[in-house]
Amino acid sequence: MVNILSTLPNLSLITLSTVLRLISTLRHDRVLLWAIILVFIARIFVFFGTMYWPIPNENQFYVSPLHPPGYQDFEFYMVSLERYAMGSLWEIIGDFVAFYQRPFEDQFGHIIAGPVFPALVALFDYQIDKSIPFSIFFFLLSSMTACLWLIWMAKHQISKIWLLLFAVAPNPIWFMLVLSPDAIFAMLVCAFFLSYFREKWSTVDILVWVSAAILASLTRPNGYSLLLFVLIDMSIRHLMYGRHHLYATFGTVIVFVIFSLYLYPYFITEIRKSLGDTAYFGVQSREYLQGLFAVIPDWIDIVASWLTLLGAKILYFVGIRPSYGSTEFEVVLIRAASGLILLPGLIYAGFAMPGRQRLFMVLFCLPIFMGPTQDRYNLPVYPILFMYGGLALNALYQFGVRHGKSAWVRVQR
Repeated sequence: MVNILSTLPNLSLITLSTVLRLISTLRHDRVLLWAIILVFIARIFVFFGTMYWPIPNENQFYVSPLHPPGYQDFEFYMVSLERYAMGSLWEIIGDFVAFYQRPFEDQFGHIIAGPVFPALVALFDYQIDKSIPFSIFFFLLSSMTACLWLIWMAKHQISKIWLLLFAVAPNPIWFMLVLSPDAIFAMLVCAFFLSYFREKWSTVDILVWVSAAILASLTRPNGYSLLLFVLIDMSIRHLMYGRHHLYATFGTVIVFVIFSLYLYPYFITEIRKSLGDTAYFGVQSREYLQGLFAVIPDWIDIVASWLTLLGAKILYFVGIRPSYGSTEFEVVLIRAASGLILLPGLIYAGFAMPGRQRLFMVLFCLPIFMGPTQDRYNLPVYPILFMYGGLALNALYQFGVRHGKSAWVRVQR
């Protein structure tokens, strides 16, 4: 205890130094400062505004800090919390053992939710009539995540207007209101990305990205993508640099195998959904897979239909999609407007991102596109797609201006 207390002054100095460096950066970058201020203003406005004017979601449940979560999976998280609270670890392990005794038969499903979100529900003692503390936590989480991404964007010299637009981007603000694992997962992916992709790791960087990868995998199954990326990246670095990364690679393999066994039942469930009744633009997945265009040769029909399915999944992923329920047209339009930035961002990132970051994006998106895609799955990489979307649109604008001027000069001549 004494040793811990003796480190507190040093930790305080480190924290103070970090805060002072941030303040110094903001003083020299007024636009970034205003963008961060706008992050908090927008979220405070929405947080308190929806208390009086709650927003209906696609199932016509009201979304606000005062209303209970109106999505189907919340009950599953509560059941999982009850199972964790009962301490029935061997019963949970027994469910996994039963699954693996016949993994390819009809017995499949979501055995239990990752423990991070249920643990936070218990920590904040969330109840319908005591929702404010948990909602404030989500407000702070959303604000912190947005600020970290803004600082990252500013370092990449993105135009000032895009920093301000991201500060009020609707998708991250919406998930501030929805008490679900999505905002938590987005924060963990942010911590992983910003600490992993550094020229040289400090001890703190390693601690942050390792913890973030493990906690992300215990929050949402998509966290598996982080482990897969680390495994592949470490293996490549081991082959390139020799024994230096051997132990890290070996440790990553062990963690990867453990989480593979833990997440495989969920993976099977989602894949079966994707091959079955999941619909895109009113057409079920199985119809895409069987062929949509009977008037053309079968092999062309299959290729065209599968490419159409991929295109539909991409549009759903970036939010250019119809409502699943009875959403107001204005809300659908706002979501689609964001998609018009994210879509070119997704395409441009495939060419412009550094190699290792591009590998991260491919591995992050791969399991999403293998299963049913939704725009809420883009939340962790929303800032990356947004920034590259801004860069792509800026490049298109500059291209149009240059060629427009050239054409005007030719006409004048």
